[in-house]
Amino acid sequence: MALLVTVAVVYTTPWDNFLIARGVWGYGPGRILARVGYAPVSEYAFFGAQTVLTALWLSHLRADPPGASHRGRQTRTRERLLGVGLAGAIGVVGLWCLRSDPTFYLGAILTWAAPVLALQWAVGAPALLDRRRTVLLGVAVPTLYLSVVDRIAIHQGSGSCRRRTRPA
Repeated sequence: MALLVTVAVVYTTPWDNFLIARGVWGYGPGRILARVGYAPVSEYAFFGAQTVLTALWLSHLRADPPGASHRGRQTRTRERLLGVGLAGAIGVVGLWCLRSDPTFYLGAILTWAAPVLALQWAVGAPALLDRRRTVLLGVAVPTLYLSVVDRIAIHQGSGSCRRRTRPA
């Protein structure tokens, strides 16, 4: 779990600091106790908490029974290439969205996510497909929960709330 948190923080830190520096979101006066770069310490804690919460939730789900492990090497290679290609397409769409103010944040998310998705599919396509219901539930529930909690914090203007603004 410590390795996953470290990877999440190291990978997400440049992206998050870039978006804050760019003015995509900010923090009200008197709301930040300490910063590392442009981001408040609480933002880094959020990366870690999200990783831990998702891992713990996933660990309590009953895994899908092994399914298509009988697939041949050629099929597994095709699945990997398809997943990596889809991740590449997501990255291209993300780069295209970065060109416009209204879609900049979406573009930043897609561009950030594409390499992670490509790596997961390149390495683990058969396992992801065999356990697709578990993976979907394992990621969707914590993501939905944290999105709702973040939205509530934004609405209330508390702590590490984000104020979306147009990029500079």
